[in-house]
Amino acid sequence: MTYQKFQTVSGKLNWSHYCELLLISEEDKRSFYEKECINSGWSVRELKRQMETSLYERLLLSSGTENKERVLELALKGNEITKPGDIIKDPYVFEFLGIPEDKPILESDLERALVDHIFASKYTYVIPKREELVAQVEAVLEKWEADNAAAENDDAH
Repeated sequence: MTYQKFQTVSGKLNWSHYCELLLISEEDKRSFYEKECINSGWSVRELKRQMETSLYERLLLSSGTENKERVLELALKGNEITKPGDIIKDPYVFEFLGIPEDKPILESDLERALVDHIFASKYTYVIPKREELVAQVEAVLEKWEADNAAAENDDAH
């Protein structure tokens, strides 16, 4: 880590933030995540999520040379507030929906994509096919009947 010994680290991040940041070997990448933590008010959990989803790398890859320069600038300076809307801007990352970053999306389309994703992730993997469900129920019933028959035989003796 390249923090200078005579200067204290930011008081806006806690020890757990720095433990996560220490895992990053590239100085620009670490600086980017540190600045974003401070500017965006990320919790340690959010920092981990952003690191695990490779936010830095995705930003570098998303728009070529211009975006790479922008990410490196963010790593050095952090977000600069140039207009009042920048203060309240709250970006959302929906990489899990597979929506292209460069395509504008209507709110109704975003809502539909979120609902579809939530439904698919919650129910599609949980509900078995009809045949599998019938087989599972039959197996439980057979075991139950076998257990009852064994109990009746034990009671009879």
